[in-house]
Amino acid sequence: MPLRVVPISIPPRTHLADADWARFAENLLGFAVALCGSRHEAEDLVQQTIATLLAKRPACADHRGLARITLTRLYLSRRRAHRRLLERLRSVACRRARKVEESDRVEVRDEAMMAKEAIDSLPARQRAALLLRVVEGLSYEAIAEALECEVGAVRANLHLARMKVRSRLEGGA
Repeated sequence: MPLRVVPISIPPRTHLADADWARFAENLLGFAVALCGSRHEAEDLVQQTIATLLAKRPACADHRGLARITLTRLYLSRRRAHRRLLERLRSVACRRARKVEESDRVEVRDEAMMAKEAIDSLPARQRAALLLRVVEGLSYEAIAEALECEVGAVRANLHLARMKVRSRLEGGA
């Protein structure tokens, strides 16, 4: 008689009650606010941390130590991306500044700050798509995979983001 294999289902530890998840997120939020300095950014970071843990390590998604490490790494990754964007904006501004007279340099710095503010004002998905394309240099397909959407949605978000940034830079609105 052949051996019969019966699949069994072992529930992962992530089946916490909603109240437990809320307490877990609130504990992480305190750490994230201290790290970021902004409650809004901290809430986004906590949400991204929990989503990352559930996607990559569902069996230990509620482990506080792992959550703090993941949160810190995500925060540092965001800071690096932001720094790279600023460096890129500065290098573009510097290239343009070399072409203009000394009196126009202040205007170029103002334009770089306006560009940063325009990018910061974009909706999260458009900002993410734009930064992944401009700063990270990712392809449309890689951006679609990172944002978990279709390539057409990436193209649309990039188009809208570029239009809004261009509009703010040209019109100041």
